[in-house]
Amino acid sequence: MSKPQVYGNPNRPYAVANVAPSGLPSDWQAQLIRATRKLARVRMLPLGVASISREDNFSGRYLASVVAKGADLVGELPWLEIGYRGNIRETGSGSLKRNLLSLPDINEAIYVNVLGPGMRFENHVDFWRANAILVAQMSPCNGGHLTLARNKLARTYNETISDFRADIVPEPGSMIFVAAQNIPHVATAIEPGTSATNPDARLSEKDMRDLLDRTVFEEPDIGSDEFWDNARIAPNLTYSDEEFNQFLREQSEVFGVARFVHGLPEEAITI
Repeated sequence: MSKPQVYGNPNRPYAVANVAPSGLPSDWQAQLIRATRKLARVRMLPLGVASISREDNFSGRYLASVVAKGADLVGELPWLEIGYRGNIRETGSGSLKRNLLSLPDINEAIYVNVLGPGMRFENHVDFWRANAILVAQMSPCNGGHLTLARNKLARTYNETISDFRADIVPEPGSMIFVAAQNIPHVATAIEPGTSATNPDARLSEKDMRDLLDRTVFEEPDIGSDEFWDNARIAPNLTYSDEEFNQFLREQSEVFGVARFVHGLPEEAITI
């Protein structure tokens, strides 16, 4: 595995990549891939609805997503929750130089969002303080990078990928820790028919425009081996910290919200 890469101030980084997992089963990647293939379902995600969305030009359209819930995953893989609350949290705390706290709601804490050919993630900022990404499988096609915008005011996917502070290529078998509550970021589109090992073999400008304007909004066929053989599978584990928890407690008094989820009013997550 490559040497860990630190992004930002070493004393308070916003991302650390190529982190070696500890305390996980030796075949954790294979287990996660099998469980994800069994449990994942297609969901069409409305863009521009949640306050964390940064998709101004596609607001109101539905982005194809393939997801599996945390409760279902830990039902298949009990070690995943143990790691989330234990070794992974401790490693993330050391990597990001902050004391990360696990969330009580397992569906808020853990989920998988799979990227298949012709798919990308929503451009967004994070609600919670930090995330751990377990890179179980990367697509052999180009794409699936974790790209963080240089401009904190970036409001579209193209703004983020055209001027970025970091373009992280996930390494299979590693972990990435990222703290991006105020940094727009995205997982870039998987380009069908290309090769991740040949950066010159990219889609043409016309094909890429078609991919971003049309294909990413089409429902994928997750019943095919072609989808899974070319997919990026990387569960996301979400963390808070005491400072943010205190902020939420104060906001609950203002907004009268007992349980905090991603769809809170903008005022409640701008810090």
